Amino acid sequence: MNSIEKVPENGLISSSISSEEYRLIEMWIHRKSVHTQRYYSRHAVDFLLWIKKPIQLVTLEDMQGWVSMLAESVLEESTQAQTIESIKSLFSFAHEDMKLMANPSLFISPPKFKDCLVERILPEDDVKLMIRLEKNQRNQRFSQTYLQLSQEWVSAPLSFTQSPIVLQFTI
Repeated sequence: MNSIEKVPENGLISSSISSEEYRLIEMWIHRKSVHTQRYYSRHAVDFLLWIKKPIQLVTLEDMQGWVSMLAESVLEESTQAQTIESIKSLFSFAHEDMKLMANPSLFISPPKFKDCLVERILPEDDVKLMIRLEKNQRNQRFSQTYLQLSQEWVSAPLSFTQSPIVLQFTI
């Protein structure tokens, strides 16, 4: 388990975040991936530093103020949503673990944001054009193979008796 990096006694965090809160965060992120642990613990520490009070005393009004602060920040809406969801998860964990009598995060929602993933996916004709324009024959064949395999994968029925994929190269 990756534990949260603790600031030395003379650091700013030690006076704002109690050892019980650090322990709560460590328990909350315990079974999460290393990547998730890093982001969730950072979100939790940032939240507790901003709120400047013990987690047990956080109110709905505090949560709404924090969400408003995020909305006014330079963070992308997707990052705001991820941050809010992580703090909601922390509060849910603390409430279920009986560390909190109530869960003020139940009444806040992350911002709605446009999912831009589809805009980053190229149409098949554009991919084929890019492959045709590739000057390096090795790269061109690799790209053709990748495209063909991805098409086979998408169109393949879910069956254990699937026939093998036959690759065709046309240059």
